[in-house]
Amino acid sequence: MNISKIHPFIRYAHYIPIGSDVGFKCTIPYDHRLFYMYDGSAVVQTDKEVYTLVKGDVLIIPSGNKYQLLPPKDKAVYIALNFDYTQSNSKQQKPIPPVEAETFNSRLILEKAGDVNIPVFNEVTYVSGMKEFSSRLTRIEREYSQKLLYFEDITSNILAELLLECARAQHGQKYKGSNDIASIVIGYINENIERPLSNKAIGEALKLHPNYISKLVKISTGLPLHQYIMRTRVYHSIELLTENKLTVSEIAEQCGFCDIYHYSKSFKKIMGIPPSKYL
Repeated sequence: MNISKIHPFIRYAHYIPIGSDVGFKCTIPYDHRLFYMYDGSAVVQTDKEVYTLVKGDVLIIPSGNKYQLLPPKDKAVYIALNFDYTQSNSKQQKPIPPVEAETFNSRLILEKAGDVNIPVFNEVTYVSGMKEFSSRLTRIEREYSQKLLYFEDITSNILAELLLECARAQHGQKYKGSNDIASIVIGYINENIERPLSNKAIGEALKLHPNYISKLVKISTGLPLHQYIMRTRVYHSIELLTENKLTVSEIAEQCGFCDIYHYSKSFKKIMGIPPSKYL
């Protein structure tokens, strides 16, 4: 399964307020866990690492992984979700509490992250600084608690978006230091879309090595440089098509295509139809 195709099922959504005198045992969950530090700060211990979460941090723990919520110095409030990445086990709607290691049975795991082929979430995932998640996770908890019409679909869609943002943020943290330069490169491409663009031309303009240009674009967009440029040219041409002020030939020229044939072929490859049929 591609990460963009995930369709989560939320089995439980709740606030977990804990004080300095409250601790939890080390347990193992049968479904996945998402902990969002809604207020305060606290520590979560897993098999491999100890995480100090502050307000806005996210920790995703796959099924079958040990974890323990440790008492905070003062107080803390988590928003916690029990979830699956797919709807395969949605018939199992009742929350499944985690169990202590001595009683854990791996055969009862509902869904392993590896089963749905989402490598970024195969291990414990920590993402910092996601304060913008607060309102959406609050809504998930409210929708789950009230169980109004279509709440399952609404909460699933919100969580899918949050998971994608976590994956993107973690990817960015992995390549921290390259992000600012990548933004400059991508900005240059978008601002000079009418010009001939290649890793050599962009490198000369920005004083960067051509191979580094290609690597940065692939890391940031997931596409080879040539494909990203073509996609950007086509998407820019759609804006011009909707304005209905230029001919197709003029649009092709303004978007950097060598001729109308090349433009039509590229447009159809990306959009599935020729530009003449788009509107």
